[in-house]
Formats: sequence, C-alpha cells, structure tokens
Amino acid sequence: MIEHVKDDELFISQIRDLLGVGGVAILTMDFKNGYKDHNARPVEDYRLYTPEDILGRLVPLLHNCELVDNCFWQRSP
Repeated sequence: MIEHVKDDELFISQIRDLLGVGGVAILTMDFKNGYKDHNARPVEDYRLYTPEDILGRLVPLLHNCELVDNCFWQRSP
C-alpha cells in the first residue's frame, strides 16, 4: 500500500534493488482517475494514484523488472 509511503519513488527503487532473479513484489495503491495533489484524500495517505502517475513515475523505475499481471486502472470511477 504505497500511498502510505512518503517517498514512493525511493521505496519502489529499493524494492527493485532487493528483488532477486525471479523475485516477485506485490504492490497495491489507492487509485482515483483524475486525482490532483490539491484534491481531498484520506488523511493517512500521502497521495492517490492515477494511470499517468503510475506509468510516468513508477514504472520507469522498474528497469530489469516486468509487470506480471494485468492492471485494472481504467475500471476505477
């Protein structure tokens, strides 16, 4: 639940660096299409994620890794 992590980019990079060959990491996150930093969010969250945020900031940090399941970002209201 990476929305609770202040520096999510560092967190993702550390997970990537710790995974061995064939290792698997399962990440979940609170999601909202169209979310902007100034929008309301649960007080315990640092952010909510959008497809653009995930694909533009987080996936590029996963070099030498691959997504192994389909993502359902477009199904969220």
